[in-house]
Amino acid sequence: MATRPYELTRLDPDTFEHMANMLALRVLGAGHTGFGPGSDGGRDGYFEGRAPYPSAVDCWSGSWVIQSKFHAPHLSTNPQKWLLAAISAELEAFDDEEKNRDWPDNWIVITNVEPSGHPKTGCFDAAKELVRKKRPELAERFDIWGGQKVLDLLVSHEDVASHYAGFLTSGDLISSMKRAIEDQNASLKDILHYFIVTQFGEQQFTKLEQAGSSSDSRTGIHKLYVDLPFIYEGDRSPVKALRALTATSAENQQLRPQLAPLPGLEAWIMQPKRSRTWFVKGGPGQGKSTLTQYICQIQRASFIVKGDFNVHPTLATLASEVVECAKNIECHPIRPRIPVLLELRAYAQWFGEQNADQPNGLLTYIASILSRKIEHSVAIGTLKRAFSSGAWLFIFDGLDEVPGDVKDEVASQVRLLCDDVLVQANCDSLIVCTSRPQGYSG
Repeated sequence: MATRPYELTRLDPDTFEHMANMLALRVLGAGHTGFGPGSDGGRDGYFEGRAPYPSAVDCWSGSWVIQSKFHAPHLSTNPQKWLLAAISAELEAFDDEEKNRDWPDNWIVITNVEPSGHPKTGCFDAAKELVRKKRPELAERFDIWGGQKVLDLLVSHEDVASHYAGFLTSGDLISSMKRAIEDQNASLKDILHYFIVTQFGEQQFTKLEQAGSSSDSRTGIHKLYVDLPFIYEGDRSPVKALRALTATSAENQQLRPQLAPLPGLEAWIMQPKRSRTWFVKGGPGQGKSTLTQYICQIQRASFIVKGDFNVHPTLATLASEVVECAKNIECHPIRPRIPVLLELRAYAQWFGEQNADQPNGLLTYIASILSRKIEHSVAIGTLKRAFSSGAWLFIFDGLDEVPGDVKDEVASQVRLLCDDVLVQANCDSLIVCTSRPQGYSG
C-alpha cells in the first residue's frame, strides 16, 4: 500500500506534542497520559505499566516518559545537532537533583527530525551513547521516533491522521472549498469574500467605547492590542488569552466519537490550549470584544496575504501589517480559520421581530445577513456545506447584552448551532462566547 502524502512541516511545537501524545496513546495503550502546559518534570506524556512495545513479544514495562521535540526550520541549520543537544539537555535535567526529576524505566523521544542511522557516528547511535553515559540501564530502553516513524505511525493509525489532516496534508483550504461547493444562489466565493475581506475592512479599528475611548479615536487594533492574562476553572494560574486561543485554533476541533472513550482524554482536551468551546467572562472594558475582534482579524489577514482574494492595495498592506504583528507576539495561525462574528444583541433583536411561523435560528439569521450584505440570495444548504468543508471560528459576542426575556431562547439557539448543526455537518469549529459575569449564570 502506498504511503499517504503526510507532511510534518505545517505543525508547530504544541500541535506536534498533542499529536505525539495521541500516537503514544495508540501504541502504548489507554493508560498513557498527556500533560498540559506548565511544569511537567520533563514529561510531555507518561505511562506506567507493561506495554506491547517495542513488540508484542518483547514488552517493556515500568515507568515511561514521552517527550516531544519539534524542530522548526528557523531553530538551526543542522537538525541532527539540535536533536542531540535537546536530548543532552534533558539528560542533564534528569541528573540534576535540584530539579527533582525521576529517572524513567523507559524513555521515548518523539520528533519531526529524522535521526541519521550511520553506525556509531549517526545521530541515533550518538543519542544512545549520551544516554548510556548518564544512565547505562536506560540505554536499552531508550528510543527515538523520528520523522519517518511518525509518518509510518500516522499511516497505521488513520484516526489520528484524520484528526490532524488540516496540518498533515497539502492543499489550499479556500480553493478546495470553492471546488467542492457550487450553488445557483450566492456562490461560496461571495460568502467567503464577505466573511474575510469585507469584514476585515469593517473590523480594522478598535471598539473601545466601554473602556472610555472616544468614538472619534480610530486606532488599528493590531497597533493597540496587548495580550492579557486570564484564569480558568481547571487551573487558577494566569495564561495569556490570545496565545492560548491561537493554540486551540490550531487544533482540529471536529467532534469525533471514537476519541471520547479514551481515559483522561476529556480533561486533556478541556485545557484552554485545546478546548473547542470558550466562554469568556469579564467586566465592561476588560477586553472581551477586543480579544475576539483581534483574533478574527488575524485569521482574515492570514487568508488575504496568501493571495486567496483580490483586494484593494490598502487592505493588502494592512493585512501584511496585521500578520507581522501577530508573528511578533507568536499568535500567527499555522492554518487560519474562517471567522463568523455575531453580536448576540443584534441577533436577539432580529429574533424578536420574527413571526411565530418564521424560522428564527442562527443559520437563518446568518443567511439573512449575508443575503443583505452581498445582495444575493444565500441558501441554508450552502452554509451547511460550507461549514462541513473548512475550519471555522464562531464568535458569539455579548451574551450579557441580550434582553432578559429572550436570553434563554437565544442561548438555546447558540447551543443548537454549536452542538447540533455544526456537529451534524462534521464542522471543524472553534467557538467563543463572551459575557459579563453578572446577570447571566446559565
